[in-house]
Amino acid sequence: MKHELAMQAALVDTARPVTQLHWGGDTPTFLSHGEMRELMAATAKHFALVPNERAEYSIEVDPREASAETIALLRELGFNRLSLGVQDFDERVQCAINSIQPRAMMETVLHAAREHGFKSVSVDLIYGLPNQSVESFTRTLDAIVGMRPDRVSVFGYVHMPALFKMQRQIDEDALPELAVRLAILERVIECMSDVGYVYISMDHFALPDDELTRVLDAGTLQRNFQGYSTHANCDLDRHRRVVCLSARSAMCTRRTRAISKATRRASTAAGSLSCAAYASAPTTACAATSSCTSCAAACWISPRSSAPTASSSVRRSGTNSRTSRRWPTTA
Repeated sequence: MKHELAMQAALVDTARPVTQLHWGGDTPTFLSHGEMRELMAATAKHFALVPNERAEYSIEVDPREASAETIALLRELGFNRLSLGVQDFDERVQCAINSIQPRAMMETVLHAAREHGFKSVSVDLIYGLPNQSVESFTRTLDAIVGMRPDRVSVFGYVHMPALFKMQRQIDEDALPELAVRLAILERVIECMSDVGYVYISMDHFALPDDELTRVLDAGTLQRNFQGYSTHANCDLDRHRRVVCLSARSAMCTRRTRAISKATRRASTAAGSLSCAAYASAPTTACAATSSCTSCAAACWISPRSSAPTASSSVRRSGTNSRTSRRWPTTA
């Protein structure tokens, strides 16, 4: 990864400040504390990280792999937003997807995040999982709103066992019917609105004083293939994937090991570049299935001018949490 960071740094103006940074891929917290320190130090060596008051540095956290000490370390490293994957608190649902996560575990991480001064904590839920019902999911919602996270994302599960081998372990007869899924979504919107959350749209909810709500009220909230953006004027730099969005919103994506300067110049000349480096950490066996996942780092680099770019691509950050790769969703 150090070598890859150096490669990508050679392709961008590293004097431009990194206002947003995200470690994702579901389980970056499987890295040891030493590896996290080493990765952040390597990132700071090649890119211009900014002070906390100007930064939006987020990380996806699996509560099963994050102790209070881990949360303290993440804050020390500069992260100020957390995204917590919960899915559902119902024990029958957790057993069905082999992802056991007691409520107390989630509360410990949330308390630690607040104690150490994280700006925002978001929670990911998934509806449409086996054994879910309107009543059972309502109990999960009640527990979540009682914790009062800054943002809540509720994604719809998509069952595609032909594409995802791990999903073949799921009992299809236990999946809720379409009518039940729609009723759960209706209940989510009703419940979240009743307790004071703002319905951002689609799958996101936020407290009235959250940045996501403020940019929505200001009319500057944007959404693209990666989620909601509160920093639409930033260019995205992401290891091993080139993404170009034209002014007409046409999108083409190509996997690549390195981004050539020629490709970058050509895309920039077309006025459509929003591309970057996507760094994979060593894979680890997924705690919930026999599959494996990888963690990814993405950096958002501020534009040279304050004017918004013709097309900006942003990663769904702690600002906009993305759910686990284990359970594909409609998001």
